[in-house]
Amino acid sequence: MQLHRARHEIEEAGARLVVIGNGAPNFVAGFRERTGFAGTIYTDPERNTYRALKLKRGVRTSVNRKTVARAVKAFRAGNRQVGTQGDPWQQGGVFVVAAGGALVYEQRSEYAGDHPPVEEIIEAARAAADASPPAATAEREPNAEHGN
Repeated sequence: MQLHRARHEIEEAGARLVVIGNGAPNFVAGFRERTGFAGTIYTDPERNTYRALKLKRGVRTSVNRKTVARAVKAFRAGNRQVGTQGDPWQQGGVFVVAAGGALVYEQRSEYAGDHPPVEEIIEAARAAADASPPAATAEREPNAEHGN
């Protein structure tokens, strides 16, 4: 998914795009170079995050009729997979979490290439911004040293 191309729209909606990959940390630089993604990237080679989020994993989620069809469509659109870094059988997902921690959107990929529409994610980001509590404002204490 080329979600990083919609990064500005996501940020305008009041959200921040974060990538969690399952490759080794030394793969991050190559990922940035290939995708142009300059945002936050975490790596989880042990896939603890993937298990906690109950994301699918397996040969059948990676190689089946749907994945072949998606691969052909992506290839025709000019997209190329130059290599796999991390677990090739692990599927991902998209999660939008409001600042207060409320999960406002979740999508778990059923198979490789199963991605939600970017517009749907942007709408979820707007909903998350609306659901987030307003920024806390601390009352200013008088400063005895400065006499105010």
